[in-house]
Order: sequence, then C-alpha cells, then structure tokens
Amino acid sequence: MRVAATLAAILIACALILLRRTARTEEEQLTLEQRHALNVERSRAIARRFRKDVAMTMDHLRAVTPHEFEEVVLTALAHRGHRIRRSNRYTGDGGADGQAWIRGRRYLIQSKRYRRAIRPEHIEDFARLCKRERARGLFVHTGNMGPMSLEADRRARRVVVLHGEALERLVAGRRVRLKGVRL
Repeated sequence: MRVAATLAAILIACALILLRRTARTEEEQLTLEQRHALNVERSRAIARRFRKDVAMTMDHLRAVTPHEFEEVVLTALAHRGHRIRRSNRYTGDGGADGQAWIRGRRYLIQSKRYRRAIRPEHIEDFARLCKRERARGLFVHTGNMGPMSLEADRRARRVVVLHGEALERLVAGRRVRLKGVRL
C-alpha cells in the first residue's frame, strides 16, 4: 500500500513536470516587442502605486523584475516631465537602458535592480560609456553602496548615482536633487 502511494505520487509529479515543460504560458509566447510593451505598462502601474501609497519602499522596487525596474525608472523620469527614449531591447543594449533629456542635457540611464552591494566597476564602466557617448549618466540602483562604490561615485564626474530614499522619491513623483541635477 505504501509503495503504491509513493509510486502514484512520483507518477503525478512526473506528469506535472511534463505538462509544465510542454505548456507555455501566455507571457512566454509573446514577442520581444510585446514583452517590452507589457513591461512598460507594468512599470506605469508600479509608479502609480508608488505615487499613491507612501508606505511603498525599496523592498517593493527590489520585488519587481529587472526589466520592469528599468521601465519604472524611465516612467518616473517621464512623469517628472523629462523627455525619455526607451531602449528597444534589454540585453545587448550597449550598457544604457534608455536616455533622458534633463534641463536640455542628454543623460544615459543605467538601472540595476540589486539586492546586494553595487560594485565600483559597475559605476566605472558606465562612466566610460558616458564619456564615449559624450553624455552624462544617471546610474540608478536598488542595492547598497560600500566604501569603494562611494569612491567610484565621487570620481565619476559625468555620472549621478541615484539610490535609496532619492530613488523612492523619484518613483513616488517627488523632487530629487543630486550632484546639482534636479529630477
């Protein structure tokens, strides 16, 4: 009896695994353009929730997917009145997730949805990209910054790092001022 029950449980588990592998979800069947549009729409909903609910925190931003986070940042900048240009894809985008024109200056946007600390190389690589592109940069992240990352932020003259409470304020639609830039 016990062997039969164990065998039945194994067979059911195998059947569920096979069904899961063969059945694609609706989201998996979407084209890249449709997924991008879906992430943009989700980002707008997330930003609306942040603007309405003061209890929303960094933990809420860390809970979204990395692609949704990129779109949330761009949506928040657009909501503040800045002209933005979204990248057409998420991978192979050359290191910039989008662009924004803030007070007439072009900013490349790099968004990192991290749970841990940002490494200084992330900021330094982005600063080099901004220099090559002759643009300023806005490096937005949900992670922590250790002393080496803080030093990299200080040295990166073309790049403004946005995180923590300032990021929460931006997504909530409130004013933010960092390194002489008003968002």
